[in-house]
Amino acid sequence: MLEATDVRRQVTAIIAEIKDLDAAAVAEDTRLFSQDGTQASLDFDSLDAFELAMALEECFAIVVTEEVDFQAFKTVRDVVEYVAARQTVAP
Repeated sequence: MLEATDVRRQVTAIIAEIKDLDAAAVAEDTRLFSQDGTQASLDFDSLDAFELAMALEECFAIVVTEEVDFQAFKTVRDVVEYVAARQTVAP
């Protein structure tokens, strides 16, 4: 059983690795995809989203279905919440 902070830490580490960043540079409110260039983001593209899905499946032993639209995940927090909802997480 994973603690919520462990899920957050692991998701952040996965995203940081995909974008070749230091994990400390990836905050929960960091946007994944750019929107009109008005807000700072990690500039995810479809390949990054696919890599994230594969890494989440491997790390958390969950299934990320093809119906999941990663464009709908606006922030790192959204990904953490998605994973946490599919895990048995201790309070």
